[in-house]
Amino acid sequence: MATKNFSISIDTDFETTVGYYSGGGTSPQLFVGKSGTDGRVWRAPFKYNLDWTSVSTITSATLNFKTGDYWMGASPSYVIRRATSSWVESPAPGTAGPSDTTTGQVSGTLTGGAPGFYKWYAIDITDIVKAWAPTSIPGGGNAANYGVQLRSNTESSSSYGWAVYARESAYDSYIVLTYTTNTAPNAPTLNSPIGGAIVASQTPTLNFTPSDPEGDTHTYYTYQVDDNSDFSSPVESTEVGPGSFTNGVAVNRVVTSTLSRGTTYYWRVKTWEDRLAADHIGHDARQRAHRSAVVHRRHKHHPQSLCGLVVQLPRRARPVALPGLYLCRFGWLSRLVAV
Repeated sequence: MATKNFSISIDTDFETTVGYYSGGGTSPQLFVGKSGTDGRVWRAPFKYNLDWTSVSTITSATLNFKTGDYWMGASPSYVIRRATSSWVESPAPGTAGPSDTTTGQVSGTLTGGAPGFYKWYAIDITDIVKAWAPTSIPGGGNAANYGVQLRSNTESSSSYGWAVYARESAYDSYIVLTYTTNTAPNAPTLNSPIGGAIVASQTPTLNFTPSDPEGDTHTYYTYQVDDNSDFSSPVESTEVGPGSFTNGVAVNRVVTSTLSRGTTYYWRVKTWEDRLAADHIGHDARQRAHRSAVVHRRHKHHPQSLCGLVVQLPRRARPVALPGLYLCRFGWLSRLVAV
């Protein structure tokens, strides 16, 4: 489990009737609630700098802010909604604030009370943050980031409210994201042909099982067949995907090229999972040093282990004694014999 903070980028507050209040002094506060004298309503939108690097799954997200003053009630209520339209930090008087949505909203009561209302709060807004996340992250909605809007949940009937410290103060609001990082898949298991086996077909079926420590679904795999162990001149090199290759479920792949009898062939498999958008290539901290020059995609993935085994196709149907399994850096290297 890991955590990171999303820092605030802009904030202000809006009145639904006239003007706006931008605070003042060295520790400005933004109003949230309803005026007890003229019925004006204040709302405080905050926007944050989002960063999805290394995020595999979102565990939780909390909105952190410090309250300031309050009026007409010791325990004011709050509603936090996801903003759904753009807004500016210094609007002209009478400018309407951003629209927002009730989907994923959270509400409650600020229990600081007098005289200790000036305190930090951490409110769970996991559903709102997931809505901003890219769809490659489970639960991600890829919604535009217009920030959140703090409101009173009784602004239509009550004449009370509270204040929250603005970005210009010494008490910046921020979001704490708790998440899991994504690790590279394990080397796929080569099921068949097994080392030392005799294979009759010149277009054999290769069978392997993808493996991921977190149980993630694989999105691509690449297999190669070559008569050189260094794979310098593959007779077949194919990338398969995008697709959904279930962790722990065996995959069959038929070699389409006709292999020559009496020739030794090697094959290997690489699997990976897709996590980020293509424009993150080169910036994904989860990309591993295992990347092979064999495959160059403008895709964001976890390049994985390379596996190999040797296929010898003798001209006569009789077993040939060959060494068994060998462990190499990128996976398993084994031999088999075909007739």
